[in-house]
Amino acid sequence: MIIMNKKRILYASLFALLISSCSKNDVTEPSSPVESGKYKVSLSGAVSGQQVLTRGTTQLQGGVGVLAYAYAKGADVDAVALSPWTSTYVSNADNSGNLDLAGASDIYLPGGDYDFYACSPSSLLFALDANNKMVSGALSNGTDYLWATVGAKTIGTASNTVTLPFYHKAAKLHFNIVPDVAAGISTIVVDQAACKVTPTDVTGSFMYLKNGLIDQLKAVSATPVAMSADALNITDVEYIMLPLAEKTADGLATNKIELEFSVKVNGESTARLYKYSLTVPAASLVDPITAGGYEAGKVYNYTVSIKANKVVFTGCTVEDWTVTDLTGTPIVPTE
Repeated sequence: MIIMNKKRILYASLFALLISSCSKNDVTEPSSPVESGKYKVSLSGAVSGQQVLTRGTTQLQGGVGVLAYAYAKGADVDAVALSPWTSTYVSNADNSGNLDLAGASDIYLPGGDYDFYACSPSSLLFALDANNKMVSGALSNGTDYLWATVGAKTIGTASNTVTLPFYHKAAKLHFNIVPDVAAGISTIVVDQAACKVTPTDVTGSFMYLKNGLIDQLKAVSATPVAMSADALNITDVEYIMLPLAEKTADGLATNKIELEFSVKVNGESTARLYKYSLTVPAASLVDPITAGGYEAGKVYNYTVSIKANKVVFTGCTVEDWTVTDLTGTPIVPTE
């Protein structure tokens, strides 16, 4: 209870400081490139895969909320209760990646070198926890959490644009559902809205501001939730969830997620409900080395073969979560 009260006080204090930090006399000035030794700062964002040197990027789509911070160059975000500046943004509707301030004037900063941090959605609120780490509040499944940082950015000219390379920090499960023609299933119609998964138990979840890390959690929720329809394939479903460890908290059991697929076969008018207990991936010591479980910034593409009375998982690839074409790394799905 003492720890909880301490955290509430920290959040309340941060909120009050955030309000004062965005006042007109602090970082906002009349709309001009340079004013009273302060310089206008603009932000833009692009989404990257986890391996920034080998994967492509795409501009942030319109309507994405972003929370941004600026610290003095080299400042330890876990040692400073409040950055010199913070504000919320929304990505421009033209899908250019440019970020528009949400309900505020232009932002100005004194000349100098800064480290920028940003995350999405903009509803995340960070505060020092009992261990003196800047962490967010509780997270949820079904949210595409993004994080970015740019270090040692010099602010001191009339035009200062900071391009933020965002990374996905949740995990995505994607299921490609296909008929098993050899088993007599010629056609299928997937009721995408009725397909479900038991996702990660979000208890104790948070994101670190310093590195965007969301620790792998150790338990699976007992409550099934609906998956989302794939926008490009009417037989595919997917779900975004928080990272999940291979083993349970006691290290004695392997985590499993429960799946439900609602599918009409061979022109039937009533859907069949297929259930499957899927063991999360095991750790790998071969290229690429993985920690096991479902990792942040990864997409797990499963192929689900529909038979008369059961489903069979015939393959899976693991990819960095990015829009570029990837060959993937095969793993063997197990029940």
